[in-house]
Amino acid sequence: MATVIILGFMDLNSAAESVTLSSGIIFSGAVERQKIQQACSKLSNAWPVLGAHLRRNETGKIEAVIPDSANAALKVTSLVINSTLAENEKVYVPTKTISTQLILRNESLYRPQPLQNLEAYISRGDPAFTLHVTYLSDATILTLTIAHVLMDASGFTEVIRGFILALDGEPIPPLLSHDRWSVILPEALDSPSNPEASRGWAVWDAHSALASRQAEEKIRK
Repeated sequence: MATVIILGFMDLNSAAESVTLSSGIIFSGAVERQKIQQACSKLSNAWPVLGAHLRRNETGKIEAVIPDSANAALKVTSLVINSTLAENEKVYVPTKTISTQLILRNESLYRPQPLQNLEAYISRGDPAFTLHVTYLSDATILTLTIAHVLMDASGFTEVIRGFILALDGEPIPPLLSHDRWSVILPEALDSPSNPEASRGWAVWDAHSALASRQAEEKIRK
């Protein structure tokens, strides 16, 4: 059964809502397609959130619909090019001294279409995460495209780590059991004068923590 999570205030701030992004890594050497497919399947089964999509509920709130592990699937697109990386894209060349180099990215190597905004994800029901794999004769490019309301750069790093573990046949660690903000923020709202409320600053800077508290108070009113 799918799990439905209403996104919280800290996820639905204007900065996060306005951003979708792609980040890619290049593996030296050609990775077998079957290994990539198996790793994707293993990763999405371990972390079903990678198969999530976004929607609005009856009250207009944005929520994430996360399938159960048996039905979770990370959307994967691929491109096969029978040539080298250098023939398709100008890459950084190591130098003995500090150098400035202009690197022009060939976007077709990293994603099959331009980035979409959050409303496009919601209106079309597209998966919130997609992986694009480009197979070259001497390299393999993995690019994860994400809706920022569900993941940031730290999350991307963990996905890549999990993917490499899956490629190596290693176990994938479980997801965190809870959202830290689900505990920290309510405590700060209920007891703003409590010194313990400031522990949220270890996750978010003082100005942002105060702004979020004030915004939540307005919502409650």
